[in-house]
Amino acid sequence: MIKVHGFQPTNFMVVVFSISIVLSSSIIAYSWFQTSPIYNRSLRVRAEQFKENVALTQNAFQNLFAEFDELLNDDSLDGKNIRELEVWVEKTSKQSAMVTYLDEYHFDLWDDTSDALELFEDFLEELRDTTSTLSEGNSSIKLDQDSKEILRRVQDSLSDFYEHVFPVDVLEEGTQWQTPHFSEAEIARGKLIRFNQDVAQAWLILPVISGSMTLPPEVQARELLVEAVGEKYFMEYFEFEGVQFNDWEPEDWLSSVKYIYKIELGDYTANREVYFRFSKMNEYLSSTGVPVEDNLMPFNVTEEQAVEIVLGNVEIEYVETDAEIYYINKLLNGTKIGRYLWCIDFYHNKKNSRTGSITHVIMDPHTGIVLESERISWDSTS
Repeated sequence: MIKVHGFQPTNFMVVVFSISIVLSSSIIAYSWFQTSPIYNRSLRVRAEQFKENVALTQNAFQNLFAEFDELLNDDSLDGKNIRELEVWVEKTSKQSAMVTYLDEYHFDLWDDTSDALELFEDFLEELRDTTSTLSEGNSSIKLDQDSKEILRRVQDSLSDFYEHVFPVDVLEEGTQWQTPHFSEAEIARGKLIRFNQDVAQAWLILPVISGSMTLPPEVQARELLVEAVGEKYFMEYFEFEGVQFNDWEPEDWLSSVKYIYKIELGDYTANREVYFRFSKMNEYLSSTGVPVEDNLMPFNVTEEQAVEIVLGNVEIEYVETDAEIYYINKLLNGTKIGRYLWCIDFYHNKKNSRTGSITHVIMDPHTGIVLESERISWDSTS
C-alpha cells in the first residue's frame, strides 16, 4: 500500500466520510430549526417588535404635527409653544432611531429620518433662544406672513414625507416596511432632502424676528456682483442659477447664491460658477469666482495664442493639450492670486493612461505673461 507522509488512503476516506456526516447533520439541524416552533416564534416576536416601534414612530409624528399646527395657528412665537414642538421633534427623532436597529431592509430610511429631525430640533432651539431673548421671556413675537409661510413649507414637506412612509394606521393594518420596498424608500429619501432644505431655509426667520435690516441672500449677492463688475457687464455675462441652503453644517454657512459666469474669447466659450455665502443671520461671509476690475473681458490672448506662447515651457514631447480659463484662487506655489487665467496642460502620455505626466502652465489672458509652469505626474495604480 502506498503511503504519503504516513497517511493512508483508508484513513483519508474515513475523515471525508466523517466530515460529510457532520455537514449533513448541521444542514438537517438548521433546516429543522427554521421550521421549528422556536424559530417561528422568534420571527413573530421580531416582527411584532418592529411593527410596535414603527407604530410608536407614527404616533410620535402625529403628536409632532399637533404641536406644529398649534404653533402656526397662534400667529406668534414664544418660548413655550416652540419648546412644546421641540420636545416632540426630539422624541420622534429618537423613536425613528430605534426603528433603525429593527429594520433589516431600510435602516438608512430611519437613520436619515432621525438626522433630519435633529436638524429641525437644532433650528427650533435657536428659534426659541432668539425669541426668548427678544421678548425677555414675558411676551410673544408676532410672525410676519413670509416667516409663517416658511414654517408652513417645513410642515408641508414633513407631512408629505410622513404620508408616504405611513400611508395607513400601522397598528390596524401593519406596515409596508416589514418587507423590502427599496424604490419606495428612495422616494422617501427624496422627500427628506426637500424637508432638510426647507428647514435650512427656515433659519432666515432669525434675522427677521431679530429686526435685522439685511436683505435676502439673493438680493445681497446681486448687489455685490454689480458693485464688482458694473450693471452692464453683469447683465451681459452673468446668469442667476439659484440659492442652496446648507442642511449638513449650517453653522459654517447657511445659504449659497450661485451665478453662472459666461466667458467668451474668440471661438472659446466656458461657463464658470460664482458663489456668495451667507450666515444664519444672513450676513455676507465670502465669495468665490468674482472677477476683479482689471480681470474682466474682453481678454486679449486667444486659446491658440495661449498654446503657442507657452510651448517654450514644454521641455519634452507631448501627445495632447487642454486649454481652459478657470478662476484660480492660489497658484501651485501657494501664492494667492484670485483671477481668471488660462490653464494649459500638455499631456506627455494619453489622458486615460494609468501613469504619466503633464506640463501645467498658467498664463494671464490679458497680458500673455506666464505666471507658473510645473511638471506634474500621476499614478492611478498605487
